[in-house]
Amino acid sequence: MLTFGGWSGVEHLADLHRYDGWADAWTELLPAPASGPAARAGHAAAWDPDSMSMFVFAGVQNSSGMLSYDRTIHKYSPLKNAWSSVQNGESPPARADHAMLLDPSSTTLFTFGGYNSSYLRGSSPIMP
Repeated sequence: MLTFGGWSGVEHLADLHRYDGWADAWTELLPAPASGPAARAGHAAAWDPDSMSMFVFAGVQNSSGMLSYDRTIHKYSPLKNAWSSVQNGESPPARADHAMLLDPSSTTLFTFGGYNSSYLRGSSPIMP
């Protein structure tokens, strides 16, 4: 299991951790510092078994003391221990606190709902 970022109660986080169920142990992963998403909370993640990677979409981030909603898709590859940004044309509106899943048969990410100063309804496909 991989976890990325979140809210500590004091600050937005950009840390990445892996849980090993066999060893019952957490390990912090340290990909290249500037390649990953900015610290954020309220984002969603989905695992792609074909590419063996985790997609992270949207969330709230703190840029120079200003909170903003993000609409970027990031991809983390444990095999390369590296982040990359996914260019997909027109992604859905920026948001936080939404649900997301990947349909492995079509390699399509879907997001549902969320909030970006108003509640969002419906689902949107995202093609990574």
